Amino acid sequence: MKKIFKLLLVFFFLTMPLTTRAATTLYFDPAQKEVGLLDTFSIDLRIDTAGECINTIEGEIELPRDLELKDFMIGESIINIWVDAPKADQVQKINDDGLLRFSGGIPGGYCGSIKGDPGMSNIVGRLIFATPKSMDSDFKKIKINFLGGTKVYLNDGLGTLGELVNKNAEITLLQNRKEKDNGLDTAMKNDNILPEPFMVEFYKSNKLFNGKYYIIFNTVDKQSGVDHYEILEIRSEEEIGGKTSRNFVDYLMSIKRSENVQWKKADMPYVLEDQSLQSIVRVKAVDKVGNERIVEYIPPTQAKEEIRLASKRKMIVVLLWGAGAALLGAVVIIVRKILKRKANI
Repeated sequence: MKKIFKLLLVFFFLTMPLTTRAATTLYFDPAQKEVGLLDTFSIDLRIDTAGECINTIEGEIELPRDLELKDFMIGESIINIWVDAPKADQVQKINDDGLLRFSGGIPGGYCGSIKGDPGMSNIVGRLIFATPKSMDSDFKKIKINFLGGTKVYLNDGLGTLGELVNKNAEITLLQNRKEKDNGLDTAMKNDNILPEPFMVEFYKSNKLFNGKYYIIFNTVDKQSGVDHYEILEIRSEEEIGGKTSRNFVDYLMSIKRSENVQWKKADMPYVLEDQSLQSIVRVKAVDKVGNERIVEYIPPTQAKEEIRLASKRKMIVVLLWGAGAALLGAVVIIVRKILKRKANI
């Protein structure tokens, strides 16, 4: 009996898992919803880490042809750094392809809702859909499914792929439903807050952008979400209409330059157009309602001094080469004259 007991004990320990790892769950809230024709409604994409800590989420969602994606709102998302966030000008292509992809990271990791949290802080994104104006039947079941490209990675410093369970959503489209959701209108009307304050960081690397100066920036908008960024590079005399110019011609040229200076849409990282660093750089974050926050950045004096010294060294080299060439030319001319004089003798 003792031998049998020992064998059973060994078998138990050998077959028992060394660790029990709970799976993270990505799910839609609500998982089931009834909507009518010509309706606009929202579904939240949420995550339950079951105690695990993750730092990266990649999503791949199959969109039904009977619904039109209007927006993917990330204002309340737990993701801080977006690698791939669908933009307003990409929505049409997403609908045409029937595929929504996104990815982003959470510095420091996300380990789930904290104790006492009512559960509203686990949003990854909010999908806004519009229903069609007609259909052939009284009701229709529509699926919103996760695909194989949906993944999470653990916050373990090793990039370990986490276990993941995906729960799809089912939408029932009703012909005669009268009640309207209008989730997009509600979200937009309630957003009167600017995007969060942010910083502009200045970099240069010989391995990136051919050694050119570039900036990075990032912010969030907790209501409708950041729609895009715009950049303005402007010199001080352009900004004040050339009033600091020394003569009338410079004044007119400055006014002409100021007329051509415009904000332009930009992505991060952004390579500065003015590599002499003489321009003030303004970065504008615009949310999906049109609220704007502008941050001004002045390139560091040290970098400007390095450019000035490099330009000075380059000029000295050019002058030395020019002087050397002139000296060599003079020597050649003198030698030719001497040889010609000797030949005449």
